[in-house]
Amino acid sequence: MLHVSVKTLTQHFKAAMGKTVHEYQVDLKLDMAFMLIQEDPRRPLKDLAQNMGFYDEFHFSRQFKRRFGYPPLALKKKSRERRL
Repeated sequence: MLHVSVKTLTQHFKAAMGKTVHEYQVDLKLDMAFMLIQEDPRRPLKDLAQNMGFYDEFHFSRQFKRRFGYPPLALKKKSRERRL
C-alpha cells in the first residue's frame, strides 16, 4: 500500500517515534491500563492484564513498573484512597 518494505517502514517509525512499533503498542496498552486502574481500582490485575493482551499479571506488573516507575498495586492503592 505504501510501496515500501516492512523493514523500511519500521526503521522510519523508530526514527520518528524513538521506539519500535512493539514498544509503542505496549506503552499504549500500559497508558490505557493506567487510566482503567484509576477509574476502577477494585478491578483485579489478572483481568486487566488479560484484557490488555499481556501474558499474565506478573508480566503486566513488570512492564507497568518499567513504564511508570512503580507497580500497578501502588496506583490501585492510591486511587482507592482518593475515592474515600
